[in-house]
Amino acid sequence: MGHRGVDSLPDQGIATFAIDDRVVRVRTPSAATAAAMARLLPAYAVDSATHGNDAVHCLDFLNDSWLVTEPGGERAQFPTLIDAYGALEYLVTCALLGTVAEYVHLHAAGTATDHGAVLALGASGAGKSSLALHWSMAGRSVFGDDIVLLCEDGLAHPFRRLFDVHGDRLDEYEHAVGPELAEFASDGEAWFDPAIQSGWAAPARVARVAVVRFESGASLSMKPMSRPNMLVALSASTMPTGLGTSRAFDRFLIMCREAETLEVVFGNSRQAAEALSSFS
Repeated sequence: MGHRGVDSLPDQGIATFAIDDRVVRVRTPSAATAAAMARLLPAYAVDSATHGNDAVHCLDFLNDSWLVTEPGGERAQFPTLIDAYGALEYLVTCALLGTVAEYVHLHAAGTATDHGAVLALGASGAGKSSLALHWSMAGRSVFGDDIVLLCEDGLAHPFRRLFDVHGDRLDEYEHAVGPELAEFASDGEAWFDPAIQSGWAAPARVARVAVVRFESGASLSMKPMSRPNMLVALSASTMPTGLGTSRAFDRFLIMCREAETLEVVFGNSRQAAEALSSFS
């Protein structure tokens, strides 16, 4: 799966994103708001002048509120620009995922090791972003903190979306949000760009897959998970934006045969991240 870097700052209020030659556009009130939007998905931002007029998401300021309009005409109103940026980041992410629908989209975090990819599945709040942050801060390249792609060959691929983490997690490392992202930090949440820290992982076969769950104060527990139970967990973690569960099942079977399957409960995300990425 190819991607492009930023060729130049968006102009004329257009922020453009692409995977390979498939394009998603956002029209904003000014070049400044377009440039800010591009910083939320920097790995896929491209020069707007080199791409045609595809369907666009629109951001407008109307009656002291920010209005986001989707290509189909559906609208939502937001009290602050930060809220509107967050909604647009989600919409653009979904649209970009739609351009790689031939991949399985797993609700997972992941990192690369010498043995292969390690994936952590779990519901929202299970600690995936905390694990991914620890991996990146430890210098391990990552596949993502919320979305990992699986290709036809069963390889894990990164989806290069910024991490949305609690500010206190960054404080553990005395790591401040960069000035280019500080304007998006709010309500204890902060954006983290792993490309600046450890970088994004290259496609790799999965060596370990774990269903993870954070419990405050819990001791680290790593137990083998049966293949049937892992198949159920993988199916439940399949996002609707990509290949459907039934068509993904063969890839899951291969993964469960080749990879170590675990159930992990932890109260210390740093300890769990180190344990999950270590092989004896």
